[in-house]
Amino acid sequence: MMENRKLVGPAIAAALTRARKVEDRAPRTLRVRLHLVTENGGGLQIAARVAAGTDDELIVQENKGRRFISWDELDETADQLVEIVEEVAEEVLSAVQSLPRPVPRSGKSTNIEIVERETELADLCAGRVIGAAHTVINDPTVSLDAAARAEAAMMAGVKLAALSAFSIGVRAGELLKELESELGNLKQRCTRDHPAFSMHRKLHS
Repeated sequence: MMENRKLVGPAIAAALTRARKVEDRAPRTLRVRLHLVTENGGGLQIAARVAAGTDDELIVQENKGRRFISWDELDETADQLVEIVEEVAEEVLSAVQSLPRPVPRSGKSTNIEIVERETELADLCAGRVIGAAHTVINDPTVSLDAAARAEAAMMAGVKLAALSAFSIGVRAGELLKELESELGNLKQRCTRDHPAFSMHRKLHS
């Protein structure tokens, strides 16, 4: 049992790495998330979701692409986490791909295109917001140390996220999950050759 417990940490790390690879190679915009769950005794939830372009694509994914592993089961299931990531992703992708293809409407953007544009806009906004934050917190007139300045930038980002969430009716719990997921993504991807590393370095310079 102790030997299995030693494998849980590396197994979760491997599952996170596989999740990012699955997302990158998916034919559709796909999110695979690993969440720690505290309700019902707690455990690990692995969930996949394709960005729905139609109501049918949203409905067909209901009750699919999710696995919950309790803490009691996690020791014995650790070596299966990577396989579970693949399974939940394939489950929702297959469900969406099984639907009849919608008839394209000329001259009108599809919902899928809108999602892709939103993602591009989010990346653009993030880059500009970080650049603006870097300029403000590193102003010579700011008499705070590097850690305090970086914390101020974080608080500003949280306020912006909260304001945006409030404006579209996103609940606090949903926003928190998005923040946790994004933090997990950065920890996995933020290598020295990744743009986020240079942003991190700027905010702490």
